[in-house]
Amino acid sequence: MADNADIAAELMERRMEAALSSRLSLRIPNHDPDYEDCGNEIPKPRRDALPWA
Repeated sequence: MADNADIAAELMERRMEAALSSRLSLRIPNHDPDYEDCGNEIPKPRRDALPWA
């Protein structure tokens, strides 16, 4: 039989998993120097300024 702490831990884990799964995940894009829409190279200073883009 589980005690109160075990029950609370399981409840919190379920709530945390539900909260995390409802959020949008961060996508790390391919670090291709060419812009996928037009094919032009993105300047290196601009890529360095926004590494996630």
